[in-house]
Amino acid sequence: MAGSITKFLIASQPNAFIYLVVCFIKSEEISQPINHNWTIPSIDNLKVPLPGGISESEVELTSNKIETSLKQFGIEVTVDQVKKGPTVTMYGLSPGWKGKTDEKIGQRVRVDTILNREKDIALSLASPNLRFEAPVPGESVVGIEVPNSSPNEVTLRSIMDTRAWKEFADDNPLPVPLGLGSGGESVMTDLSKMPHTLVAGSTGSGKSVCMNSIITGLIMSKTPNDLRIVMIDPKRVELTPYEGIPHLYTPVVVEAEQAVLVLKSL
Repeated sequence: MAGSITKFLIASQPNAFIYLVVCFIKSEEISQPINHNWTIPSIDNLKVPLPGGISESEVELTSNKIETSLKQFGIEVTVDQVKKGPTVTMYGLSPGWKGKTDEKIGQRVRVDTILNREKDIALSLASPNLRFEAPVPGESVVGIEVPNSSPNEVTLRSIMDTRAWKEFADDNPLPVPLGLGSGGESVMTDLSKMPHTLVAGSTGSGKSVCMNSIITGLIMSKTPNDLRIVMIDPKRVELTPYEGIPHLYTPVVVEAEQAVLVLKSL
């Protein structure tokens, strides 16, 4: 359609590719709206995430362990920021001063000195999977991401049942929920601003979850008058459950020969 926004979303699989073509229909292109029996599903259909996460006492204990383990090597730091995420918590370290007195400025603790003690910090926290960010963008701290002992469950409702998502979905033609960031903030994007998208990874890395999140976010935000989709699934596994939704231009394509014709016709 002239003037429509078309996007290709491709998820790689071991022996095949899945194609998702999304077309956003502008209102001026519709001479007569198509009467589809489709009501945007309620947010109540989505699963409520189970409670989890770490307590304030755990945060305080971890902060003290980080400060103490570095102090043993003469490195003065203070934990000035804590950002709780669903699976990791970021602790922001402010470097201290060496030899600072009322009459003397002293020398600031070097960031490299902190980074060189990564293994010592990991040992004190009994956590081998630490991630350092030096410095944290927009902040004057060194970030250490520590895995949570009890991760939060992240569901689509965690993102879509927020004011930020509602405002984002109203302002963007192809809103897509992606998840929660390391600081617990909602992560979302507008597919219309992405010329092409490739979702790839090893088995079990979350390709299918990502694909289904994208599709669910779209069909729970747009009616068939606003959004049309072409699905190509040679494996007949990932996209065939969407057969019958009115957003489809054509039934889910499962034959390679037919897929070529459909892609050319676009």
